[in-house]
Amino acid sequence: MTPRNSTKPIRILYLDDEDNNLRSFKAAFRREYEVYTANNTEDAFSIIKSQKPQVIFSDQRMPVTSGVEFFNAVRQVF
Repeated sequence: MTPRNSTKPIRILYLDDEDNNLRSFKAAFRREYEVYTANNTEDAFSIIKSQKPQVIFSDQRMPVTSGVEFFNAVRQVF
């Protein structure tokens, strides 16, 4: 939820290679949060650079990289 004294919602990024999961997540949380979704790490990094999400969720098992590998790369770059 957005803090009462804040007018901007919290920005969340969700990375998952399954589009159904991304759509469900966005539908569930879009009213309370600013939700961004990506189905690959390239798009996720682009969103991180441009939108600076405050919270990032990632699927662990993806075809190209794991969630742990993605978070390690995020830590190195940002």
